[in-house]
Formats: sequence, C-alpha cells, structure tokens
Amino acid sequence: MKNKIALLVVFCLLLLAQLAVPAAMALRSERLARDVEAVFNFKYQAYNPRDIFRGNYLWGNFDTGTFCLPDNPKNLGFEREPPPGYGRRYLGYFEFQKNAEGLAQIKAVHASPPSSGAFLKMYFTTFDRKQKEEELKNVVSPTWPFGKFFISEKDAPVFQKIFDRARARDSKAPFPYLAVAISGGQYAVLDIFIDGIPSKEIKKHAGALETPAQPPATP
Repeated sequence: MKNKIALLVVFCLLLLAQLAVPAAMALRSERLARDVEAVFNFKYQAYNPRDIFRGNYLWGNFDTGTFCLPDNPKNLGFEREPPPGYGRRYLGYFEFQKNAEGLAQIKAVHASPPSSGAFLKMYFTTFDRKQKEEELKNVVSPTWPFGKFFISEKDAPVFQKIFDRARARDSKAPFPYLAVAISGGQYAVLDIFIDGIPSKEIKKHAGALETPAQPPATP
C-alpha cells in the first residue's frame, strides 16, 4: 500500500512539473515581448511526435543557412561544455540577420557575449563537409533550445500533412517558421506560422495548406 502511495505522489509531482514548464515559459514570453530587442523568423524543418503528458507537439531543426568558423572552436577561444554534457559541444553567442525572404540566418558566432545587439546563447558543434566542389570546414551546427512547440489535438493532423508534403519534396509546399523574440541572450517563442498564417488560424486554411495546387486543365 505504501509503495502505491509513493508511486502516486511521484506521478503527481512529475505531472505538476510538466504543467509548471509551460506556465514559466508563458511568463518569460510576456516579459520578453515587452522588452524585446529583435524578433526573428526561423524556418522550421519539423515533424509531429507526441508527449505522454501534454499531447502533440512539433519538433525539428532550423534552416539558417551555412555558417563556418574561420578555425577550430578551441583555437578561437570558445568554452567547451563541461561534464556531464556531450563533451564535443562549445558555448557560443549567436547573432542573426534576415535574408531576402525575411528568415533568420546566422550572422556571427562569438566566444563571449557581444557588447550590443540581440544575441542568443547556445551550445554548438562543428563538422566538415563537401558542398558541390567546395570543401567546407568548421560548419556550425547549433543545439537549438526552442525546437519543441506544442499544438492542439485538432491541429496535429493538419500540421502532419503539411510536413508530409515538404518531405515529399513538393517545391510548392508551405513551410512553417517560428517567430522568436530575442533579448539579452534569452528567447521566447511567440508563435508558429505557415505561409504567414498564425497557429490559431491554421485549421481555417487546412484545405489549401494540405493539398498541392493542381495545374490548370488543358482545353
């Protein structure tokens, strides 16, 4: 009997902890929205898994272009992540800029906080790769702190179909992006958009977003 009560107490504590996280994030979002230095739209490469406590959410990576450091992070003075972390990661302070589409791209990565401007504190790794005929060295791969975005049960199937279109390499598939407020190294996710449509209105436009445009009929 005592074991059952102990298990019930542990379960309730875990549930309260899960519920406290969104509340804290909401308070932080409200504070940053009032005192924001910059808002960037991050192109989202996402899929739709499920959390046993809070339901469906979006999870994935972000396309912010290719950014290379001029040398190995260690030689540039970046601080390595202490144990028990991944060990291979370094701590960086990221600055962003907007490309021609208005989407966020990495502008610079610093070993210490910049003296001015909006920046985001993140861990990152680097790797080498070949792009066409060019050998790229020290390509930066950030560990994004805001990859998870919770959605309602009714909206989950819509998002899933949109992502299926993108994975099928439909060049006309609408892409999602996260609007993120950045200030003093901190961040707050404001909303997710698909083709400029905010998350609360996605359901209204489901038909157009889910279905590929059909070519006009030939006479």
